[in-house]
Amino acid sequence: MRESMQWAEKSLLERVDAHLRSKDARLPVIDQIGMQVRHLVASGDFDLREVENLINQDQALASSVLRGANSAFYRGMQRVTTVAEAVARIGARHVANLVLLETQRKNFLSSTRELRGFLQPLWLHSVACAAGSEWLARRLHVEEIADHAFLAGLLHDLGKLLLLRVLDELHAESGGELELTEPLVRELLDEFHADRGAALMEAWDLPELYSRVARQHHDESFDPDDLLLVVVRLVDRACARLGIGLTHAPELDLGGLAEARCLEASEVLLAELEVLLEDSMELAA
Repeated sequence: MRESMQWAEKSLLERVDAHLRSKDARLPVIDQIGMQVRHLVASGDFDLREVENLINQDQALASSVLRGANSAFYRGMQRVTTVAEAVARIGARHVANLVLLETQRKNFLSSTRELRGFLQPLWLHSVACAAGSEWLARRLHVEEIADHAFLAGLLHDLGKLLLLRVLDELHAESGGELELTEPLVRELLDEFHADRGAALMEAWDLPELYSRVARQHHDESFDPDDLLLVVVRLVDRACARLGIGLTHAPELDLGGLAEARCLEASEVLLAELEVLLEDSMELAA
């Protein structure tokens, strides 16, 4: 049975890679408004009206940002009704993060029933890893990576999204005849998402630190001095412990992980991280 699975996996992977090389592949894209807002805020030299104007170019995006700013995750007592009020209440950095979430959300849609069961958990996982990675970086006062942690967490599993999107296209091209069993799809994602996600980031011309996280976040060995990678790896495992995503490992001892030891993460800190991850699901709704 395992040998049969390997042959099916190899055949499907060959079709996926051939499709990726073709001109017909509709790859996930990173939204330019989202990146413009992020770069503007990260520069530290901006007028709040610039942020507001960029977001208000897309009224659907502005509405989504307001919904996120009013969510329980930010625990505001009074509702905000404009982007300017949202920036004033939760800060430009958090608003920029909400923009990234909302512009990425549309990539996690599929017309294929067999794949929707993968995309929704993957979206929840991506949101939780984004929020958790930034929170952990700031909580540990590693400010040199804090501004990168949200995007690194959000995109670390980009390869899974890419593979699912290609499978969706292949399924449509086959007239629905391409068989996509859960074990086969899961194995394809587990085995091949890291390299393909990193390659897509390189095609997007993102800085190397993001593709490095995507490529190495499941490696058995890792550089303990690469704090961005270590933070995302630990948050990724915390999500697995809680069952946020495609993996559920409730028996996992976070405190015993090498990543937790590298960061000197106490049991109290890890418990706080788990609460934050569960709260972040409000942002994914």
